[in-house]
Amino acid sequence: MEYLNLVDRLQTIPNIAKSAVGVMLRHADREPIVAGKDAHLAQLTDAGRASAHRLGRELQLYPLAGVYSSVIERCVDTGKHLLAGAEIDDVVIPDATLSSGYIENWEIAKIEFARRDPSRIILDYLSGEQISGFGSIADGSRRMLQFMRERMEVGKLSLFVTHDALAMPFMQHFLGEQFSEEKWFPVLGAIIVTANASGVFVNGRCIDGEGQ
Repeated sequence: MEYLNLVDRLQTIPNIAKSAVGVMLRHADREPIVAGKDAHLAQLTDAGRASAHRLGRELQLYPLAGVYSSVIERCVDTGKHLLAGAEIDDVVIPDATLSSGYIENWEIAKIEFARRDPSRIILDYLSGEQISGFGSIADGSRRMLQFMRERMEVGKLSLFVTHDALAMPFMQHFLGEQFSEEKWFPVLGAIIVTANASGVFVNGRCIDGEGQ
């Protein structure tokens, strides 16, 4: 799938040494989410930990500016295994923006998540339905992009570990990507944001002037 093969995709970026590069990653493979239980409690599987470690090892070619993550444990753990694989003695920096960048009132949104299937909420949100506690996709996407750009450094790679619920509206807003139950954002799927003298790019497409 186009969101995978991160290392191959990084190698195609022109003048990467003169660019600030941020990668929004969905966390690694997790346990199934059980109906009626808090979705945030689902942990990484052993396979997920191994795949995150492997990806970190593959990214050793690139100097890291930092690894940021959602405050949810499976995202923090993904970041830890990325760092371990890259053999970098650093810490993951959790931030609520990567957990709830599209949510304006978490107390209200929690009620929505408790009574409905999270996947259904995501698809309804993408279709334009007003979800209780959520803000607009445009505002959330601009917030996410600003958060990333403030932490990106020229000549280095910054990693941002988050969830499908944030990666998918980001892609829809900036690139017009459409998702469905059959076409979902994969674990360890990556969105590459590049900023350099030529502009700001999301997966290679210049987004200067497009609702930043």
